[in-house]
Amino acid sequence: MSPVHPPRIAACALRKIATPAPLQARILAEYARMNFAPVGGEATYDEEYGARQRGGISASGEAAPDIAYAPISGELFDACYETLTPMLEEWAGCPLTRSFGHGIRSYGRGSILHLHRDRVDTHVISCIIHVDDRSDVPWPLDFIDHDGVLHQVTFTTGETLFYESLCPHARLTPFQGDYYRNMYLHWRPTEWDPARYSGLKSKYASLQECLAQWGR
Repeated sequence: MSPVHPPRIAACALRKIATPAPLQARILAEYARMNFAPVGGEATYDEEYGARQRGGISASGEAAPDIAYAPISGELFDACYETLTPMLEEWAGCPLTRSFGHGIRSYGRGSILHLHRDRVDTHVISCIIHVDDRSDVPWPLDFIDHDGVLHQVTFTTGETLFYESLCPHARLTPFQGDYYRNMYLHWRPTEWDPARYSGLKSKYASLQECLAQWGR
């Protein structure tokens, strides 16, 4: 039978740090030259979430999801992985293999990210680098750890979160502000069998449905 709960890799499923200063400087230097393009296409209806989505993002009310994207250079990707991989290996307690990364996503007012787990083959150990925001109030990341405990993590510019991305996570509070901008990087353990976890449920219609797995 496939497991209901994700694997325990790190001793604690999430850890927030200050982005290392030399890397932060490189990110901000490239960010200052970026142009963001709206993520286009029609918003599609996701039956499991019961909401319209574009680029994996929903919106509160009847508004279409507002999301934009700016790519980063290969040199900055390499710098991120070279700096962060040893730190993540120490935190996770195992060798990691680089798997996938995103440039900077920019979320607009009313954005919602539904509860989900990431891909079991590539997105196992991950990090969020918070680049910039213009927020009316902090926009929390909702994260459910190994024991089914809900954490609400907020960020300031220059902070990075290490997290096990097979743990359910979301941003269930509609974003209040002009924009919120993150980078995402992903790894998998070098010795990793994704088939063991292929049966993990990856989408949740509500927080209550997700927490019910832990009897909460």
